[in-house]
Formats: sequence, C-alpha cells, structure tokens
Amino acid sequence: MKKLLFGFLQALMRFNSAVSASNQKGVDKKITKALQGWIADKKFCIPDQTLSEVAEDLDVSPNAFSYYCVTVLKERFTSFRKKLRLAEARAIIERNPDEKLINVAYMVGIQDKCNFRRQFYEVYGMTPGEWREKCRKKNAEK
Repeated sequence: MKKLLFGFLQALMRFNSAVSASNQKGVDKKITKALQGWIADKKFCIPDQTLSEVAEDLDVSPNAFSYYCVTVLKERFTSFRKKLRLAEARAIIERNPDEKLINVAYMVGIQDKCNFRRQFYEVYGMTPGEWREKCRKKNAEK
C-alpha cells in the first residue's frame, strides 16, 4: 500500500510540474509581448518606476514579472531597465552630441548626473562625455 501511495504521489508531482511548466510558458509569452510594447513606447525612461508598477502596466503580478526577469532575461529588472536607459542615452548622444548630458540623463529617466556618468561607464567602459567626443569626431569625418 505504501508503494502504491508513494507511486501515486510521484505521478501527481510530475503531472503538477508539467502543468506548471505549461502555464509558465503561457505567462512568459504574455510578458514578452507586453514587454516589447513597453520598450517600444520607451516607458523604461519613466523615472522612479518600480517593478510592481511595471508589472501592473504589463498586466501581470510582480512575482511573475520578477521571475520572468530572472529566468528569461537572466538579470534583475533594475539591471535590465538600466541597460535600456543607457542604450537610449547613447543613441541620443550619437544623434545630437551637443545636447547637455544632464538633459540626456533626464530624458532617459536618470535624475542624477553623477549616477548617470557612473552607470554609463560601468556598461560602456567610457563616460558619456567621452562617448560624445567620439561621436563629434565621427560626425566631423563625414
């Protein structure tokens, strides 16, 4: 009887695991689609937005969104958002190297120039000012 009960419990656990994995794939697809729209709308530039607020905007639970970030994006939400912001900042500087760097920081949702400089350097290995000079030289060569 114990073996039969144990076998039944194992089968039930495998079934629940398969159902959970299937449900998670559906949730992941929903989040991916919603996140693509969120990125296209450049909502990552909204300052002081929490993971919970973004999850609400994506119409998923904060736990589901956090899990998605860790398992699918392979990073925490804050790191993901930071990279999006800095990529946008880099593009803005490239398009308009004469724009004040503090304005660029504000445009991408970073409210502190020192923090902007530090984060930009962490991701790209150069300061925003160095990137701007590189862009100016590139534009002058054209």
